[in-house]
Amino acid sequence: MQKYIRRPLIIALTLISSVVYGQKCGHDHLEEEVKRLYPNYESAEQEFIKSIDFNAAHEPEATVYKIPVVVHIIYDSNDDNISDKQVKDAIAVLNEDFRRLNADTTNTRAVFAGDAADCEIEFVLAKLDPQGNCTTGITRTQSALSVNAGNNVKGLISWSNSRYMNVWVVNSISLAGSGTGTVLGYAYKPNPGQSTTFDGLVVRHDRMGRIGTSNSAGRTLTHEVGHYLGLDHPFKNGCFGGDNCADTPPVSEASFGCNLNANTCSNDSPNRPDQIENYMDYADDICTNMFTDDQRAIMRNNLNIS
Repeated sequence: MQKYIRRPLIIALTLISSVVYGQKCGHDHLEEEVKRLYPNYESAEQEFIKSIDFNAAHEPEATVYKIPVVVHIIYDSNDDNISDKQVKDAIAVLNEDFRRLNADTTNTRAVFAGDAADCEIEFVLAKLDPQGNCTTGITRTQSALSVNAGNNVKGLISWSNSRYMNVWVVNSISLAGSGTGTVLGYAYKPNPGQSTTFDGLVVRHDRMGRIGTSNSAGRTLTHEVGHYLGLDHPFKNGCFGGDNCADTPPVSEASFGCNLNANTCSNDSPNRPDQIENYMDYADDICTNMFTDDQRAIMRNNLNIS
């Protein structure tokens, strides 16, 4: 059975941003801003986590969630006006990664192979626009706001966040308070009643897919969609924090590069190495290749209630 989502987790609110090696992310700063705007944010999130039966949620289900996507290409010049083919490749990467059909599943180390999950979530470019007309699921808007973009690009064009997952593709990203790091993309986690400003994903054009202008394996989008569907970084708040997932070992700080020997926390039992394979850490694209069963449970439970 396939279930088409009319409201694909359209309740988003705590930012993430992926960054290049050695540079900083704006997550903590923007999450604090969200907490100030929504005083019940943390308590509501913890109540949601407590409501999940993680053991039952590990079993495959008959329902495959399909999320309609609209990609808004906000380009400054023709150099960053990416092709439809590149957009479709980016969606293909999402579907490979969320269904665990990616070719590099064999790179998941044996210690984590039993935790790797098919999330049974798929993404499809929208076939109908908000007026009911046929569409490719791709829009194009030329604007100087594409350079050093932030939430300001969302005012140029957006489709109802109760019906579509909006993705804004831009030249570059600049987030106030995020430090000096290079931000590759960001998204918001679930929070009921958010506006377009606090919804959807913003991603640089050179992180979309594996072809065209991309200089990556396309997994910045995978990481950001994970946040959009409710996931935290496994290194959130260090060794004694985490992402509410028992099958992602604690990590003291973001992982960069591809260090298979890293084990930055020893307070887990049994003590396992850092799960640099996880899409929600910052290891290189060529090293990330999995979501876990508990991460799957969080994302699917968010979809069930949205």
